[in-house]
Amino acid sequence: IYYFYRKCISSEGYLTFTLPVSTDTHIVSKCLNGAVWQLFTYLLLILSIFLLFPMDELGRVLRIIQYVLFSRISLDLTVPMIFLSLTLVTQFFAGPLMFYASMAVGQMVTRHKVLTSIGLYIGLYMVISLLSSFGFSFLILGSEILSGGDIQTTLTIYSIATFALALAETVLFYFLTWFFLGRKLNLS
Repeated sequence: IYYFYRKCISSEGYLTFTLPVSTDTHIVSKCLNGAVWQLFTYLLLILSIFLLFPMDELGRVLRIIQYVLFSRISLDLTVPMIFLSLTLVTQFFAGPLMFYASMAVGQMVTRHKVLTSIGLYIGLYMVISLLSSFGFSFLILGSEILSGGDIQTTLTIYSIATFALALAETVLFYFLTWFFLGRKLNLS
């Protein structure tokens, strides 16, 4: 995040944007960098969980989860798992892009650019959380009613909607970042 701020928003932004490289290339390279760091962070988190808990306890918990999911309820989780995996990959890009969009819009003010960016990030996060909470509540309720309580259909609809939301967030944040860095750059 600091790297993006320093290279694109602060005074070094003049040098960055004088290079013969498009705004898209700047955003994609910074986004790939952020996604890779986020992936490493999650891998370290998973590794620390495995190191923190004894393997026999963790194995017992995983066997209980497997028993509950597959022996008591016969579910085909292929489609939901595909869409949830796509959601995970999309979120690796949406996360950094949300920071970048907040900074790109925040640089439009003349004073307190960092404070404005932080406020925009918090506001974006709250609005997206609120909309997704209400939207998914109605979605799950509606899919329960339409499917007659079939959990398979509900899981499939939920996973597809989750992916659609993550993709929409990624596109929105990318467009905001591209628009404000490419068209409205204000590096005073």
